[in-house]
Amino acid sequence: MKTSNAPNTTLTTPRANQRTKPQRIPFPLLPAIALACLLLFLLQPTATAQSLAPEETVNSPGSVLHGRTVKVADEILNQLGTSITNYNQVTNVNQLLFIEELDLSNKALTSLKTVDFAGLEYLEEIDLSNNQLTSLPTDIFDNLEFLEGNLNLSNNQLTSLPTGIFDTFQYWLSIDLSNNQLTSLPTGIFNSLEFLEEINLERNPLPFFSDEEIAALFPNNDPLPNFLQSPEAIIRFRAASIRYTEGRANLLSQIIIAIQLETDELPTTRSVSVDVATADGTAIAEEDYLAGSGTINFPAGTTNLTQLLGLSILGDDVDEPNETFNVVLSNPVNARFPDSANTLSLVVTIIDDDSPPVDDGSPTLSFSPATLEVNEGNQGYTDAEFQVRLSQTPDQTVTVRLATSDGTATTEEDYLGGSITITFPAGTTTLTQPIRMRIQGDTVDEPNETFNVVLSNPVNA
Repeated sequence: MKTSNAPNTTLTTPRANQRTKPQRIPFPLLPAIALACLLLFLLQPTATAQSLAPEETVNSPGSVLHGRTVKVADEILNQLGTSITNYNQVTNVNQLLFIEELDLSNKALTSLKTVDFAGLEYLEEIDLSNNQLTSLPTDIFDNLEFLEGNLNLSNNQLTSLPTGIFDTFQYWLSIDLSNNQLTSLPTGIFNSLEFLEEINLERNPLPFFSDEEIAALFPNNDPLPNFLQSPEAIIRFRAASIRYTEGRANLLSQIIIAIQLETDELPTTRSVSVDVATADGTAIAEEDYLAGSGTINFPAGTTNLTQLLGLSILGDDVDEPNETFNVVLSNPVNARFPDSANTLSLVVTIIDDDSPPVDDGSPTLSFSPATLEVNEGNQGYTDAEFQVRLSQTPDQTVTVRLATSDGTATTEEDYLGGSITITFPAGTTTLTQPIRMRIQGDTVDEPNETFNVVLSNPVNA
């Protein structure tokens, strides 16, 4: 109803990126307007009421909420104030004009169809937490574009978010999506949230977001919002090293290596995986131990934070120095290694338990020199030259296997590795065999690197 002495209202257009909320009706007018709206609703003819969107109750488990807005039973209208938190008394969906807090939490809602928030110009907080929502309509919040407020969708069963669901959310301040089942985020989903102060994505099976990835999620925010996510898990070996006695010849023994996941969340939120492989040191695969490789998995939702890896040690009756090989972890997914290292290695030492052979006058084999240092150069190859020496002229033909194994240097990248059989014929007086290894030069600034040359399986020596 108009009056001749109604005050004039001047509207101004907000500047770009300026937070401007809709002008509110002065508080003294609210009771009168609320009463007028209630009377208008009660006086509407039946045909008009039927033209509204369908209405259903929202106070029973599994209810589907749809319609235009929310109508509260007449007998509690005067007790509402500006906040609704008791929806056991809400009877159907129709109309609320001055509500600031809309609490639909803990209502066992399984879906939201067409909820039209048009007219709720004072709404500042929507709480849909602790329901059973698995999805959301793309346009569910389209009529809330100018409001500053908070949205709580935590503790539901959301598996995905539709592209564009937050496109009209420019002025919203916080969004809580924690404890859902989100596995990915659509590209550009947060682009319009220029004034967002906090977003909570904890306890979702999402990948861990780095600082750079978080900045890419919010290209229009300065400063970036407080970004809450589940902490990144850490993968490590339970033991720093392992020592194992090799055992007698032809005996296959197994060692157990424990790989642990460290996380503050139980059960785990994300699935975690890491690659594992063995690498020769002075011990040679298939001669001293059985090589292996694969992937270790910690599935999402597990409470078992330890995975066991079995490796086999091959025994022999050769008196030799203790030998080592490495178990290497790499390519962690949804986790990292301590100190953010690229790989993590465990050294396994095979302890020799064989007695020295009785000196029967047989010749002995050795390297000359025992150790060798070579400058790699900046390009091409540099030769590393040494000799395999026999202590005396043999009565029988002597053979021995020579093979390389990686240390910190890697074959084909830092040197050309391989294996050969060296032969000293019976009666020979040539007691040395020259060996030449090729070292690959590069211009990379890196620590000194090592690899091993190993003699094994001597015959008649």
